[in-house]
Amino acid sequence: MFKAKRSWLRSSIALSIALLSAEAYADTLVLQAESFDNSGGTFNDGQPNPVSTYSVNGLEAINFINAGDFVDYNITAEGGEYSIEYLVGTSVQSGPSIEVLVNTNGAWVSQGVVNVPLSSWNNFQPLTPSHTVTLPAGSSTIRLHAIGSAWQWNMDSFKLTQVTPIEPEPAAGDIIIELEDFVTTGTTGRVGGDSVEGFGDTSTGVNWVTNGDWGDYNVTFTQPGTYKAYITIAAENAGSYGARVDLNGEPMAWGYFAETGSWDVSEEIELYGGNFVVEQSGAATIRVEAIGGSDWQWGGDKVRFTRVNDSTYVPARHYNPNDHFVAEVKGPQTTLTYLKKPVDIPANKQVLKSDVWYTYPQNHELDGYDNFGATGAFWGHPPEHDFYDETVIMDWAVNVVDVFQSEGFEYTARGEFDWGYGWFTEYVTNPQPHYVQTLDDRNVRMTFMGYLSHNGYNNHWLSNHSPAFVPFLKSQVDQLLKANPDKLMFDTQTNSTRSTDMRTFGGDFSPYAMENFRIWLDKKYSSSALFAMGINDISTFNYKQHLLNAGVTHTSFSNAADTLSGNVPLLEDFIYFNRDVWNQKFAEVLDYIRLQRPDIEIGASTQLFESRGYIFNENITFLSGELNLGARTTIAELPTNILVHLKGAQAVDKTLAYFPYPWEFDELRIQDAPRFGRGWVAQAYAYGGLFAIPANVWVGGEVFTWSPGADNYRDLYQFVRAKETLLDNYTSYSKVGLVHAMYSSMKAGFIDGGNQVQSSVKLLTEDNINFDMLVFGDAGYPVVPRNEDFAQFEHIFYDGDLQYLTTEQQSLLDQQGSKVRHIGQRGSITGIDINVSINGVVSNETVSAVSRIHETNANAPYVVHLVNRPFSGGVTPTLNGVEIAIPQGYFPDTITTATLHLPDGTTTNLAVSTNANGDILLPVNNLEVWGILELGH
Repeated sequence: MFKAKRSWLRSSIALSIALLSAEAYADTLVLQAESFDNSGGTFNDGQPNPVSTYSVNGLEAINFINAGDFVDYNITAEGGEYSIEYLVGTSVQSGPSIEVLVNTNGAWVSQGVVNVPLSSWNNFQPLTPSHTVTLPAGSSTIRLHAIGSAWQWNMDSFKLTQVTPIEPEPAAGDIIIELEDFVTTGTTGRVGGDSVEGFGDTSTGVNWVTNGDWGDYNVTFTQPGTYKAYITIAAENAGSYGARVDLNGEPMAWGYFAETGSWDVSEEIELYGGNFVVEQSGAATIRVEAIGGSDWQWGGDKVRFTRVNDSTYVPARHYNPNDHFVAEVKGPQTTLTYLKKPVDIPANKQVLKSDVWYTYPQNHELDGYDNFGATGAFWGHPPEHDFYDETVIMDWAVNVVDVFQSEGFEYTARGEFDWGYGWFTEYVTNPQPHYVQTLDDRNVRMTFMGYLSHNGYNNHWLSNHSPAFVPFLKSQVDQLLKANPDKLMFDTQTNSTRSTDMRTFGGDFSPYAMENFRIWLDKKYSSSALFAMGINDISTFNYKQHLLNAGVTHTSFSNAADTLSGNVPLLEDFIYFNRDVWNQKFAEVLDYIRLQRPDIEIGASTQLFESRGYIFNENITFLSGELNLGARTTIAELPTNILVHLKGAQAVDKTLAYFPYPWEFDELRIQDAPRFGRGWVAQAYAYGGLFAIPANVWVGGEVFTWSPGADNYRDLYQFVRAKETLLDNYTSYSKVGLVHAMYSSMKAGFIDGGNQVQSSVKLLTEDNINFDMLVFGDAGYPVVPRNEDFAQFEHIFYDGDLQYLTTEQQSLLDQQGSKVRHIGQRGSITGIDINVSINGVVSNETVSAVSRIHETNANAPYVVHLVNRPFSGGVTPTLNGVEIAIPQGYFPDTITTATLHLPDGTTTNLAVSTNANGDILLPVNNLEVWGILELGH
């Protein structure tokens, strides 16, 4: 019968969590007093009936109630405990009372009595007694009985509101699991403040339930067939709650739900998702796991299974491991090697330096953004759910991609890692074995994208080591190519090599990762070398257990891995191994694409300075980035930190396309500086990159999206399209190479490079010394520049990161002789800088002069981009009296003519003169954020 569950609910943790909000609806009955079904009493008032009705203020009510009178009401209710509220009035000062009774099994059972306070006969006031009313489920009769003094009260209506529902009796054959009766409990999550590992148990339920907590139960199914699952829970605060039921390790049912409104109000909820099929009778293990958006979840009472039919049909899964060959991982690259140049793409299918992209295809429909000269879109998102439903994917292909292309735009379809978590769940049905697992057996949730959940599983990190990883990415390719996109871009920045980064995640110690690391170590080291490292038998070696035995914890590993510091055994090998396997696995996917679309551009969002996850593969032909632009540092000038990425992309011969970074544009919103982003756009194109049109930028929080204004950016993008001949096929031109050791980025922990390379880039930029990077890999992948890379520079600078070169790399650099020198000697070298002065004052830190040259046409004009770096109140001040001095012999040929092009549409032929040193002098006026010098020769 009715089973109260109050004590354990009140002891559940009640934290404020507000990701989703919904009202919990309780059973409520409102009864008009005059609508009674029966009445009786004393007739002491001289009226023809025991109880009379009358009109007051346009309402019907009952009056002439004497002691002993009663009214009965036939009702139908869900049953349980109810509060009762009367709208009642009396002019009797003391004595009037209401007793409420319920007819149970033919007998009237009193539920309680309340005294009616003085008001007046027709002034109805709400009156809520302290007692509750217990009602059976279904039909019953409730009686209001007047007791006390002779004259009683008048009443307008009364209301019954369910406080606690009846716990339903299980149907015959139902299986009931009391959640407190778990055999074992644990968690896959990590929630701050939760001191209980898994479910906390009481005598009648579980509490302290946080996301990822689970309990295992032994159950016997007497019949095979299809079942439904229900869970009884309570949750007080608004939030995003859910539960999943696994049968022998496989997901059977799941559901998401809102709060019940109180820890004292429990509700049975159907777990509506999945296919709960029991294929054979007998003993089984059931796991119940808390899922959903909120960290703090529900208090739980029970789970109920009810059999609905005989069917044991199980739909086929998209992923069948027997259908896929899994290649054994290779050993590391240990000898010096060269970065491979990207594969050649036909000119009509290339990413152009003059391309103008919307961030999202739908942005071209925004007011004011239709005349930017856009050539395509960057983030071509396929459907987030039902990715493998052919109707859904073809609807996207026809009604989104085809329509966009028919309007003259190129469509870049986006393959996903973090946002593809839901696709992966749909692909494998049970993603749990394929997740990254930390040293303490937790999954790593990608909280940087929000607290999300789909089909019973949260947005956990997929391990690159999973045997399903390559098949899953190939399945993405199959679905994306059905839309015939112009380009592909993979958001590789969130592959699982990043799980060792940022002192946050904790690394991948999943069983698949441990097996691959064992194989990789065996291929790298001899038995004697392994023995010297404490590995007696590589065939049984488990790195996770090795670290635990050494006293390494999740926290100590996270801290050490972030900057490759501390005394964690085999740490560098583990970092290099993860990158090696990532490169090997993703290479299979890239080869798969090239077999089908050999001439398509393929982009990746992993930059050179994300050295833990950089892709050393020629099939990646452009880069994309959602990167730190420095607005939180200052909006008084254009920071140089982003130049590290632009120069890194140039070094590997891949165009870098930016899209607006949420944090950065949110800072512009907060500081009311929407035009500051003009500097980012100008700088990106000046250094050979792209910058997607900032419109409806996702900034998160309650604001969600923000547009900095079409009028603030339109002229820049129109300028790009108007000057395409001065952008397309142009490359960086400099006399200086800067040595970059990738290991320094590995130690930096984040994705912007180390402090040393950032400092060097800033020094060279603010001296207007144009430079390009010479990339030296780390010990895990010891790439070096080619001879032709060294030969293009007259001078090679190094800085403090020189210490990170391997012995072999240092020897190769030493062969370049006297042109290799410390960056501190730059001031003693002439002819390497383009000098900028303003009104006679050297101002190289104010205006950057960026030199570029055509890649194939020696007769094409030289180009110098002028980027005005300072901002005042978020606006670039217009400069006059600017003089550009280009050293004699800086370019291969002598400059004979000069033309200044500005985003306002003006073109000015400049007077060309020389100074006493033979430098070419060019006067520039009306320079706002950007100008292009076209130099004839």
